[in-house]
Amino acid sequence: MINNIFALKKKKEGELSLEGSIKLLKQKDSDIPGFDLDLRTDTQFYLETLMEILQVEANITGRVSGKGTIKGTFPDIVAKGNAKLENAFFSTLPLDDAEGEITYHDNRFAVQGFKGHTFNGKISGDAYILIPEGDYAVNARLDDINSPRFFRFLELEAP
Repeated sequence: MINNIFALKKKKEGELSLEGSIKLLKQKDSDIPGFDLDLRTDTQFYLETLMEILQVEANITGRVSGKGTIKGTFPDIVAKGNAKLENAFFSTLPLDDAEGEITYHDNRFAVQGFKGHTFNGKISGDAYILIPEGDYAVNARLDDINSPRFFRFLELEAP
């Protein structure tokens, strides 16, 4: 259904489950109502679908599942929860998996204290992406990684 609503080019399966309330609010000087959200979600989808909906051009892919809350009056929405990511790429950085606390506010998705696996080793840290610009940053620590593969990722020659 989401594929049809947003006329998506890349059609991937996902599930969005919401429970709670959406209140319609009268807005000054407008016939269009405002929306006040107080929702709980249990969802799974592909990041490439979300990036296409948000019109982010960066190569960000992977399957994400999460549970959390979405609250606030549109467009001032705050989302918080826990998420798990599988088989992902952020530009050219591969992630086998990662889990962490996720937040959304002021057009900024952030993951704090994530732990996961990449380059046959462990990765942990924090990350964010700005919507719709697609600018992102990752502050991470790598342990026990496959060094030659990591050096190729950095486009460096292994010592």
